[in-house]
This record gives sequence, structure tokens and C-alpha cells, in this order.
Amino acid sequence: IVMDEEVPQLLPTVPSTNSRTVLRLKKAFGSADEEEDQSDLDVAGFSIQVRFSGKGPSESLMKKSYQEIIDSSQYGRVYCFGKQGEPLFENKRLSRAAQRTTHREIVFVISLINKNDADLEDEEGEEFEEMEEVDAEQEEKEEIQDEEMDQITFPPELLTESDLKSFVSDVASATKSLDPKASLNFTETIEEAAKRGHDLAEVIDYCSAPLVLRLTFDSPFPSAFNIWDTMLSLGMEHEDGTFVLLHKGLALFSIELYHLSVQLHAADIALPSPTNGWVPNAHTVTSMEFIDFVAHHPKPMANAEVMSNAMTHIVSKLGGKITSESGAPITATSVASDIQEILKRMKQVGIVPGTSAAFSLIR
Repeated sequence: IVMDEEVPQLLPTVPSTNSRTVLRLKKAFGSADEEEDQSDLDVAGFSIQVRFSGKGPSESLMKKSYQEIIDSSQYGRVYCFGKQGEPLFENKRLSRAAQRTTHREIVFVISLINKNDADLEDEEGEEFEEMEEVDAEQEEKEEIQDEEMDQITFPPELLTESDLKSFVSDVASATKSLDPKASLNFTETIEEAAKRGHDLAEVIDYCSAPLVLRLTFDSPFPSAFNIWDTMLSLGMEHEDGTFVLLHKGLALFSIELYHLSVQLHAADIALPSPTNGWVPNAHTVTSMEFIDFVAHHPKPMANAEVMSNAMTHIVSKLGGKITSESGAPITATSVASDIQEILKRMKQVGIVPGTSAAFSLIR
């Protein structure tokens, strides 16, 4: 497999609330930097720029007026930033210096797409104490709930036009109570933002489905030894039956193994050894699924070529027939067309492949 050093890049680190909106803030304040990493709020955020008269109110006064809006469950994720992109009102208590700090300009950013984020820290940044031990069944249920909490609902939960109007009204009312001469500025109308959120939700729903190709084997099926030997020869790492090809921390693609329609785990295809009493694996592998999350790669077409080379190598070692997930015949042209369609839709709503925005919104 030929891997161009410029093709796979490091997995973008999910930025802090400060850095994830810095580009949008720079645009709002008139100094955009196109080289900044794109964040989810750059794509899905609706901004209100507030300009106060004079030197502006203190953070202490603003916190009293705005905190209820920021914390409201009605609006989901709401952030407030100073002119330099510094987050405001993140801590439960303001320092003495912050209490006296004034701001002539601030920006509110609300996400058009609501995520059910599992927050493991309280408002003061301290981790919650560990819960008492629970039985295995309860622990498994909690793990499933945690995974669900970390995902965007599909279709994503959107802020409606009514929600946005209510949000703008609340911000305007709180602002006028602080400074009757203050002004609110928008980069788009509420109607435009609501439509953008709707379009974004449709694209997220479509692009969240990974590209899946299936390799089906005929009898005699490949042995566990040959499967492991082939996977390891590609440099693939494995965990609980799923093989992943990593490059500089980025998962290029993964391979799941199946016996008929049942996904197999590591123990199901274990090699005979002293630990299992030299008993051969109980299940045969009848098919494999190659999974590629197109949106997560900076150069999706090049990544698909890497996966294609790996599939060709595996077929040469293990045999089998490559089809689509549904079992239909495929060609290089049809796969490229599927990828291009995903990229086309992402471009329509401004999501750049391989950025923090793509990782955060498309899962």
C-alpha cells in the first residue's frame, strides 16, 4: 500500500470553546484568517454582535443580565465572547479583575444544531466524584447512555425560526437593560439562519452514513490464521474484532468481520493457543465490511485509494468478491461517484473534509 505522506493528516483535536469560534469572531469583527481550522460553530453558529456605547458595562453586570440566556435549555449551546475571542461567563464566579473588566463589543454565538453533549465536569471545572460500584448490567446500560449522549440526534435537533426569534429578543432585552444605546448586528437574517440550519441537518444526516464495501467469501472460508496474518501484514491494529488502519493518529478505514449477519469479535476468531486450550476458532468468517467515514479525511479520494489497495491485497491473499453494502456490483467509478456526492453536499453547506467541524458534526 502506497501512502503519500501528504495524504493522511493528524486527527484534528476538538478545539476549546475559545478557539472553535475564533474564525467566526474574526469575520464578525472584520479580520478573517482563512488558515484557521474550521470548527462546528463556524459552520453551524448564528452570531449576534453587541456594541455598547461608551466603554461598555462590566463583566459583573453583563453576567447578571446574560447568564440566564446562556444557561437556558431552550437554546442548547450558547456562548459569549469578547472582542479578542476570549470566552466570557464560563466560570461560576468571576475573579475580581474580571468583575471590573468592561467590554465595548461582545459576540453571542448559538449553535443551530443542538448536540446532547455528556459533560463530565461541573461549572467550576471539577470532575464529579466516581459513583459507587454497580453490577455489570447497570454499568453496560450507563455506557450505552454515555455513547448516546455524545452523539448528535439524527436527524439533528434544530433550532426553529421561532427559537431564534426568541433568542434574539432575549439578548436584545437584556442588552437594552444594560445600555439603551447599544446596537445589535447580524451577519444574516433569522430566516436565512433557520434555512441554513435545515440544509445543514439534511447534509449531516446524509453524510453521516459511511462508505461501506463488502468482501464476501465462498467455501472454503479463510482460516483465522490467514486472516490475522493478512491483516497484520497490512499493519492494521485490532480491538475486539475490528481492524483499523491508522496513519499518524488518523483512522484511514476499519474492517469488521462477520459470520453470516453476525459481527464477530476477537474471541470468535482467536488463533489456537495455550490460553484457549488449543481449540480452533468456533466461527468462520463469511464476509468483511470495509468502512470509510469520507467526511473525516482531508483528502477523501486519496484515502479511498489507500482502502482500495488494501482490499486488492486482501483479495489476493484470501479470495472473495467485492460488492456494495447491499451486495450490488461496484466499480471504481461508482465508488468515486459516491464519494464525490458526499463532498458536493458538504461543500454546499460549507463543511471542509478533515476539519474539526467535519469530525464534530458528521459522526
